[in-house]
Amino acid sequence: ADDQKIYTYFNAGLLAVRPEKGILRKWVTDFETLYKDSVLAGMCRSNVEHRIFLHQTALVGAVMNTLNGDEMIELSDAYNYPLFFEQMYEATHEFDSIASVKTLRYGLYFGNPDPEWHNKLKGSADRIEWLKKRLGK
Repeated sequence: ADDQKIYTYFNAGLLAVRPEKGILRKWVTDFETLYKDSVLAGMCRSNVEHRIFLHQTALVGAVMNTLNGDEMIELSDAYNYPLFFEQMYEATHEFDSIASVKTLRYGLYFGNPDPEWHNKLKGSADRIEWLKKRLGK
């Protein structure tokens, strides 16, 4: 989103897992460990982004401590496409083209969207109209 290299990051918005690996069960226990830690609890109280993303920090730990790299598949940006991410999180790239999107996420944006958001999208008119009917007025 901003051309900066980041450490391993998994988004909880779209997961496909093998139940026998126990990743989701491990995720729950890792999250419980993190939110009970007094230092992390203090960080989360003082920073809304820490609060928002603590569950995903636990997910990274669960995945990385359960799987080897050859057991993972990285999906393209067409999956879990972060619609209007730059407007929510000040990313440097625009996320406004739905031309090749398979699945998308839209986070908090539609709690208070720009009234003309649909005019900023690039892609087929029928897809934009479909989203307009479902996501915001």
